[in-house]
Amino acid sequence: MSDTPGSEMARPIEFVPVNAIEAITRGEIDTQIATAKRFPRNIDAFRNKATAWACVDEETAGSCMYALPRAGKKIEGGSIRLAEICASCYGNLRWQGRIIGADGTHVTAMGMAYDVENNIAISIEKQRRITDRNGKRFNEDMVTVTGNAASSVAMREAIFKVIPRAYWQPIYDAARKTAIGDAETLGERRTKMLAHFAKLGVFEDRLLATLELDSTENIGPDDLAELIGTANLIREGQTTVDEAFPAPEMTKQGMRERLTKKSKPVPEPPPPPANETTTKGQAPPPIPQHLLDSQARILTHIGNLGDEAFGVLGNNGLESELELRACANPLILTKVEEEMAELAKTKGK
Repeated sequence: MSDTPGSEMARPIEFVPVNAIEAITRGEIDTQIATAKRFPRNIDAFRNKATAWACVDEETAGSCMYALPRAGKKIEGGSIRLAEICASCYGNLRWQGRIIGADGTHVTAMGMAYDVENNIAISIEKQRRITDRNGKRFNEDMVTVTGNAASSVAMREAIFKVIPRAYWQPIYDAARKTAIGDAETLGERRTKMLAHFAKLGVFEDRLLATLELDSTENIGPDDLAELIGTANLIREGQTTVDEAFPAPEMTKQGMRERLTKKSKPVPEPPPPPANETTTKGQAPPPIPQHLLDSQARILTHIGNLGDEAFGVLGNNGLESELELRACANPLILTKVEEEMAELAKTKGK
């Protein structure tokens, strides 16, 4: 063996026996349990501290909620943010979430919570689909986002199974009340949520259809809580806009009639009488001709491509969002035309 500078001396590899690793792990857990017994949690202190954290401001309180429609019912509860607050304030609690596997169609995550004071451990596994409705696998970024969302859901459920509901339910109720506000702030927060969903492409007609209401003025405290909770799930990647606010179904003939009806230009309104100006009741200006041409080309594509075209139209929200008078958006129409052309190319192969 050379002793020249720069040479490395061979060192034997040491293997730690399995029973030694087990002893180390057991020692760590025994120490945590012993510490928890010496410093037991105070439930009243937990409630007061967690409530103060959850209700520190409107934004934090709103993040403590989730709402999701399932099988015609509305599921509402505490979000991962509330679970994190409760776990931090509960004391003598270990928790974690991680992705444990992914195949071609699903990603699997596990959440764990361990109450070392009461020696209770819960683990939850959750799966999330990583393919679109056509069976195409998500890209790597979306797989990561979906996996993180599944991990959050699993961890939230594990925490809320270890911490009794009787302990965290009052904290959730206080956060919900803070997020919704009272009668004085209802109108302002309702307007804020409508503006938020409009940026996501969910306009009033689609939103009201999901809430089963006929006017935004009828959006009450419970409806506002549902919108806040749904916004949180969309923001965290646990659901999508289309899943939370499904577009109304429309037949091919109904789509054609609607687009044709909306494509007709409106004649110029007569000029107002002299010395008189009006702002209400005037007909809107006619749709520019280049937009009418785009709409006509879309109608032609519908007839040529058949029912497959409705998937493209549905993805772009045309069946409920594109009121061609108010929303004859050249960007939307260009996007539809591009997808129509791609669909026609695929169908021709």
